[in-house]
Amino acid sequence: MDVKVFTIPGLEEEMTAFHESYNIHHIVSALDETPSPLKSKGERVCRFCGLANDASKFQNISHLIPHQLGNNRLISDFECDECNAFFGKFENDLAYSLGMTRTIYKTKGKNKVPAFKSPNELITAKINRDFGFESTEIKRKDTTVPNFLINKETGQNSISYIKNSYTPVHVYKVLLKIALSLLPAEEVKNYQVPLGYLRRGNLEKEFSEFAKIFQYQMPLDHRLLAPTAFLFERRLPANRVPKHSFALYFENFIYTFPIPFYEPDIKQNIYNGEEMIIPLCPPILTDKPQGEIVYQRRLVDLSSNELLKGEKGFIQFNADPEILKNLVAFDPVTGKVSSRELNPDEIIGIHFVSPDSEIKFPPNNNSSLE
Repeated sequence: MDVKVFTIPGLEEEMTAFHESYNIHHIVSALDETPSPLKSKGERVCRFCGLANDASKFQNISHLIPHQLGNNRLISDFECDECNAFFGKFENDLAYSLGMTRTIYKTKGKNKVPAFKSPNELITAKINRDFGFESTEIKRKDTTVPNFLINKETGQNSISYIKNSYTPVHVYKVLLKIALSLLPAEEVKNYQVPLGYLRRGNLEKEFSEFAKIFQYQMPLDHRLLAPTAFLFERRLPANRVPKHSFALYFENFIYTFPIPFYEPDIKQNIYNGEEMIIPLCPPILTDKPQGEIVYQRRLVDLSSNELLKGEKGFIQFNADPEILKNLVAFDPVTGKVSSRELNPDEIIGIHFVSPDSEIKFPPNNNSSLE
C-alpha cells in the first residue's frame, strides 16, 4: 500500500529511511463502520494456540485491539475463548500502565469511561455531571502532598500521581498480540516463535531486546478519535531488517516496534552475526504539518517480568494567568459567589471541562459563570 504521508518536522530523514525498507501493508481503525465478515464458529482456528473447528470454544467476542482502548468495532474470528481470557489478564496491565489517561480522554471501555484510583486513593479521577455539565474531576486526598502544582504566574500547571502496579512484559505481550493479529493468514505459520512466546512465556532472554519499544507522545491537537494500528512489510527480501514492523496509535500516544523472529529470517541468520539496524516509523501525519510540533519520544523497556510499583504519571495543562488571578469562589452551604484569591495549597479537586461549558449553580443561587 503506497500512500502519501508526512511526519513531524525534523524527522523527515527518519521517515525516508523507514520507507526505503518498509511499505504500509495494512491499516485498521476502530472508526471503521463495516467490520470484515467473520467465519462461522465451527470453521474457526485459533491463531494463538491452534485450536480448530470447535464452535463451543469460540463463543465470546474477541477484539483485534483491546476494548479498554476504546475499540468496539474491530473483532476477530481467530481467537478462542481460552486465549481470550488468558490475554485479557495482560490487558489489565496495559490499562494500569496508562494510568489516568483513559479517564482524562474519556476512553470508553465495555460500558463507560473508567474511573481512576491511585494506590491508597491519594488521587482519584472520574466523570462528574454536577453543575449542569460533564467534567473530568481529579481529586486529591491529602492537600499536604504537593501533587497539584499550580503556577499562577505562567499558567503552566501539572498534576502528579502514582500509577497502579503492573508487569511491563505483559504490556509488551498485549502490543505484540495486536501486531500478530494484523498479519495476513498465510504469514501466521512463519511466526510460530512469537506466538509460542505469548502463551508459554519462554524465550524471555531472546525477546528482551525486542521488548524495548519506542513511545511517542504527541500534542493534544494530534489525538486520534479511535485507536488505529499499522502493519508495515519489508519492501525487499534482501534488506536485513525484520519482515514486519508495527505501530499502534492510541489517543496522542504511539507505540512502534518490529515483529521479531520471522521463520525465513531465522533461517537466513539475520538475527545473528552482524548487528542489525532496525528502522522504526516516526509519527505518520496525513496532512503536511504547519509550524513546529512539540512531542516527546522515549525508549520504553517492557522486558521485565517483575511487578513495577510506584511509577509516576503526570497530567500537564495550561491556563490563562490572568484568569487564575481573577477567580471567584462558590460556597455550597450559603450559595454565595464571591471573589477569592487562588491558594494552590487549598485545592482538593480540579474539573476539566469543554470550553463552551456553562456552570450552573444549585437552585438556591441565581448566579452563573462561563
